[in-house]
Order: sequence, then structure tokens, then C-alpha cells
Amino acid sequence: MPTSVELMLDEAVWNKWIAKGRERDQRDIVVRIKAVKWFAITGLVAAAILWPLPAPFDVAVRFLVTASAMAAMWYAIRTRYFADSAVFGALALVYNPVVPAFSLPGDWQRALVAISAVPFAATLGWHNSKKVSPKHHD
Repeated sequence: MPTSVELMLDEAVWNKWIAKGRERDQRDIVVRIKAVKWFAITGLVAAAILWPLPAPFDVAVRFLVTASAMAAMWYAIRTRYFADSAVFGALALVYNPVVPAFSLPGDWQRALVAISAVPFAATLGWHNSKKVSPKHHD
């Protein structure tokens, strides 16, 4: 029969293993959200540079931005960056492919598309300066 010391050691090893897994999961989430942001930045910059071409790909560009903004919004909420989540939520609403707020072909829309990459780029570095770990809910 195991003694209480052995049980305490087993529990300590288990808790350390759980903490290590949570840290790894958090690092994986950060890597994935950075990839999403870079994907959105690349898509928005490409759409702004190749402006006459996005018209046929209107829905694809909107879907890219909306999906990326929603993923970034989820991460911002999870890490308690509520101002960022509001910005990404607004982007998701503006670029919504189901009910578009504007049509892509046009001069002022080109500027809007280019400016829409700024929140994604800005949040790439800011969140690294603060060590915020979200609460784990089982």
C-alpha cells in the first residue's frame, strides 16, 4: 500500500505534467494565432496591391478577413485584450461575406483594405510584451 509521501510525490509529478501540457498548449495557440494574423496581413496587402483583380474574388477576400478577424477576436477575448477584440469584431462585421457593408471595387475601398491590415500587424508584437496567461477552464 502506498504511503502518503508516495501519493504526494505522485500528485506533484502529475501536477507538473499537467502544467507542462498547459504551457505547450498555450505556445501552440500563440503560434497558430500569429499564423492567422500573417495570413490575413498577406491577403489584405495582396488585395490592396493587386486592386483590379479582387472584384472576382470579393467573397474569398471577405471570408479571409472575417475568419481571421474572428480568430483574432477569440484570442483577444481569451487573453483579456477587450479593446483588440472590439476592433477585430468590427472588422468581422464590416467584411462579413453574407451581408457586405460595401463592395470591394473602388478607390476608397482600396485604402480601407490596406488599413485593415494594421490591427493584425499591430497586435503581432504588442501581446508579446505582456505575459498574460488565460484562465484554464476544464
